[in-house]
Amino acid sequence: MNRTIPLLIIFHLSEPKPTNMDPHKQSVDEWLEEAPYSALRLLEKLRETGFDGGYSIVKAYVNSRKMDLNEKAAVRFEIMPGKQG
Repeated sequence: MNRTIPLLIIFHLSEPKPTNMDPHKQSVDEWLEEAPYSALRLLEKLRETGFDGGYSIVKAYVNSRKMDLNEKAAVRFEIMPGKQG
């Protein structure tokens, strides 16, 4: 008689692995607060500080941060014609 034993496989989620971008995220956040730099321009600025990562990791981080920055509300106000100073 041939018996089959069912196997139970359990997967565990691991912590996110550190990336080359981690030590530089604060600098990128500050630069994005200053101006809406492109990912390519930020890569150039990061390379000046010794960053050795690639464009794709910078682009992914910049896109996620720009989405967060775009969600911030803009304050709009109306004034009467001729009263703009």
